[in-house]
Amino acid sequence: MKSIRLLGLLELLLGVLLAAAGVWTLRHPLETLLSLSVLYGVLALISGILDIVFYARLERRTGFGPVTALVGGILSALTGLLLLFWPGTGAAAVTILLPVWLLAHGVSQLARLPLLRWTAGSGAYTLDLLLGILELVAGVVLLFAPMLSMRLLPWLLGLCLLLAGVAGAVLGLQKLLGRR
Repeated sequence: MKSIRLLGLLELLLGVLLAAAGVWTLRHPLETLLSLSVLYGVLALISGILDIVFYARLERRTGFGPVTALVGGILSALTGLLLLFWPGTGAAAVTILLPVWLLAHGVSQLARLPLLRWTAGSGAYTLDLLLGILELVAGVVLLFAPMLSMRLLPWLLGLCLLLAGVAGAVLGLQKLLGRR
């Protein structure tokens, strides 16, 4: 029970950080690529670690886990490390790495939907469904249109971060309060 509350607190904290980053990104689109490279690295790293923890916990309890959560977690963590250790290069690489991360995270979001509906209820399910679809669409668009990626990146990223933050905060609060 204590570990579930701790995980809920971490998810709530991540949700607040993601939502704050999303709002900042939407308010300051021109400064986004360079100034937030490090912050996005931290958030991607935390998100990746949480996806890997989700996979490991589910694997331990049920004997299987969605491999997409593990792969998405690894890609998110690697993206985070790259952005943290090479922020200058990271700002340019974001136009390539972000679509890959969005695709991996979107697939991971969608893959865990049935379990999420069962454990967290329809509110978290709906938010994660919307986020997963938005991430997949944004990932495909940004991957195949690099110039468009540079222009739309702050707006799409801000919206994805805001939705991910709200979804994470809702899920974290539900775990902290012991509700479904």
